[in-house]
Amino acid sequence: MTPAHLHLILNHFPIVGTLLGTIILALALVRRADRGIWLAGTVLLAISAGAAGAANLTGEPAEEQIEDMQGVNEDAIGVHEDRADIATVYAVILGIGAVAGYVIGGKRAGVMGLVVPLAASVVGSGLMAWTGAAGGEIRHPEVLTTAATGSAAEPNERGERGERGENGEAEENEANEH
Repeated sequence: MTPAHLHLILNHFPIVGTLLGTIILALALVRRADRGIWLAGTVLLAISAGAAGAANLTGEPAEEQIEDMQGVNEDAIGVHEDRADIATVYAVILGIGAVAGYVIGGKRAGVMGLVVPLAASVVGSGLMAWTGAAGGEIRHPEVLTTAATGSAAEPNERGERGERGENGEAEENEANEH
C-alpha cells in the first residue's frame, strides 16, 4: 500500500464519521432518555478525531508521492494541507469535548453534555467537508473551481488546470507556459 493510497483510505472516515456523529447526537437530543444513542455519537466523534489525526499524519508522505505527477494541482495541495491542519485540531478538541461532556453529563443529556458537542460537531462537519473539497481539487478537475471566478478550471493538453478567461475559454497559468 502506498502512502497516497493509505491517505485516501483514512481521509474519508473523519468526513463521514463527523457527519454521522452529528446526526446521532441530534437524535440523542430528541430522545434524551436514551443514553446509548448519546454514547454512540460521542464514540463516533472520538474515533473520527483519531482518524483525522491519522489522515493528517499520512498527508505529507502522500504529497511527496504525487506532487510531481501529471495533472496534480500543487496549489490545491497547499490549500488542502492548511485546511487539514485546522480541521484536525478542531476534530481532536471536539472528540475530547464530546467524551468529557458525556462523562460529566451524568444520566441526562443536558446543555453542556450534549447541546454544546452537537453544535460543535455541526461546525466540525463543515470543516471536514471544507477540507475534503480542497483535497478533491488536487486530482479531480470535475470538482475544481477557482476562488476568483467560481468557475470550473479546465485541464490543458498536459492535464494541468488553468483558469477561465473573460471570454470563457480556458487560459493557462504563466507558470505552466514555460
